Amino acid sequence: MKGSIRLSIENDTFTRHIMAVILVLFIAIIGIFSAVSFLATQEDLSSNFQASQRQSEEGLASSLVLVDKGLALFDALPDAAMREALEEARRAYVDADNDPGKVDYTALQARLQGSFDGTIEFYVINETGVIEYSTYQNDIGVDFKRWPEYYARYTDIRLGDAFSADRSTFGTQGVLRKFAYLPMPDHRSVVQMSLASPEFHAIREEFSYQMALQQCMHINPDIVEIRLFDRMPRYRCNATSGFFPSDYVPGADVVALVNRAFSTEMPQEISVPADETQIRYIYLDMPDSECVSSAHMDLVAQITYSQHALNLAIAEQLLYHVIIALVAILLGGVVAFGASRYVSRPVTMLAEDVKTIADGDLDHPIRTPWNGEIRALSRNIAYLVARLKDNLAAVGEYSDHLEQIINERTARLQATNVDLNRYLDLLKYSTRNASAEIQSYLTLQRASLESADTSFLDAALATARRTEKTIATIYALRRESMFGESPRLHPVDLHDAIEDALRDHHASVRFTGVSVMVYADELLGLAVFTLIQFCTRIHDDGAISIAIDEKEGTAGVRITLSVQESTPSQTIDISDQWLSRHPEFEIARLILQRYGSDLHVGIGSDPGDLLSIAFTLETASQLP
Repeated sequence: MKGSIRLSIENDTFTRHIMAVILVLFIAIIGIFSAVSFLATQEDLSSNFQASQRQSEEGLASSLVLVDKGLALFDALPDAAMREALEEARRAYVDADNDPGKVDYTALQARLQGSFDGTIEFYVINETGVIEYSTYQNDIGVDFKRWPEYYARYTDIRLGDAFSADRSTFGTQGVLRKFAYLPMPDHRSVVQMSLASPEFHAIREEFSYQMALQQCMHINPDIVEIRLFDRMPRYRCNATSGFFPSDYVPGADVVALVNRAFSTEMPQEISVPADETQIRYIYLDMPDSECVSSAHMDLVAQITYSQHALNLAIAEQLLYHVIIALVAILLGGVVAFGASRYVSRPVTMLAEDVKTIADGDLDHPIRTPWNGEIRALSRNIAYLVARLKDNLAAVGEYSDHLEQIINERTARLQATNVDLNRYLDLLKYSTRNASAEIQSYLTLQRASLESADTSFLDAALATARRTEKTIATIYALRRESMFGESPRLHPVDLHDAIEDALRDHHASVRFTGVSVMVYADELLGLAVFTLIQFCTRIHDDGAISIAIDEKEGTAGVRITLSVQESTPSQTIDISDQWLSRHPEFEIARLILQRYGSDLHVGIGSDPGDLLSIAFTLETASQLP
């Protein structure tokens, strides 16, 4: 039954794996196509946004250039009158022997003022670029070297002979003025004339930059604000306010970006994601090479774009692609389910047949599916089942034959074991009778030697008794092994057991130790006795020492065989094979293994030590 459940689970897992693979492929393909399509759409939207920016900026530049050219035509109207006034100033300069200090420019101003609709002022600029004399006292001492481009143009005028008219510009005091220049004959100074006329303001109100800015914002609804800056840099105007509005004070970062746009003549750009805005600083070149202050006519436009519509369009496209992808994945899941069921159907049929066979019906036929590989697999399984049936029949026949052989050999082994036990019982009986006769004979001999030395007979009698006990012990150990009996252990005094073993042995043994109770039985003394015999067989002239060491709930016994340095010693190759050739050692090991202990044999650590035997027993206080 467990095999059937496992086959069903494995088949179901196979179907799920196929469906998962197909679904993963669908998801991967749909995800890649959706991502590529979304990125392409996002790129198109961004490109369209940037193209709209370029068109707006180019249109703004063209519109401002047209406005500036129109203003230039109006600015040129007073040129003839200003030229005549400057020529009057030059004649006065010549009449004063080229000494500007002797010229009364105030009187000249009063005399010529009536020819102009506005206020005129005269300035004398020396060869170092400093205003030396002026009817406008606030400008005396102004150094034009602070504006290198303007100073270079002024030097060209001073060294030339031609009249030069400038555009109407806002001066350092914020007043709209038109300037004109005429070099003096000695080329040491230039007379400058300014005209501040209300017509300049009226013309600029009619043909203002605001109209171009408003038209640009109307064409591109993404533009939030447009501000214009000059080279000072000063905030000139915006789409709704007049010149130098006070609604906006540029910070240091804005001034730095404006100066960078002027110096590099390249657009500067910053983004503010929190406000969904993008601010671009566009350099606007106003081509007017004839103007003295042409370099100061250029502007920088600060254009603030809103990216809200762009981000909203991108978000809509993302949502659209996500919905399309989810629908496609859902359809892919349906296709994956159907395809997995179709592909796994042969495997399902094969799994069902194998499950029936696994339940024990070896005669169940295996259906042949339409899939080529699965068809070959089903045929191979059918062939395997047929071979399995043949093998099972052969195994059954061989098993019956083998069972018959085992029964026959078991019967013979049991008969042999009965005979062996009978022989062992007879051997034990005969050996014990012989030992009893030997002990009786030795006892009679000892009684007849009343005054003589009977130590030899005592030793022989003790050996006979110990031999009889050893034979009984071996017989008891064999019975325990045959019948699976457990030894009956109880607390035994380890010190007394060793003393009993030494009392029955003729060898000289040095024993040190204390009385300690260990968990053993009456065979513990025999184990120590046989180990002493083992040591005497290795070297009969060696010194044997026994020590007891009690610690942490255990009692350790170490038996050491050593020789004097003057006595020739032998090299002992300690190995399991060598130890197995000594029956005394094997008897001791069998006895100690019953106590859960084992013998550890090695070479002693002191000079002259031939052999060291150690074993450990649990003290009785540590046992339940």
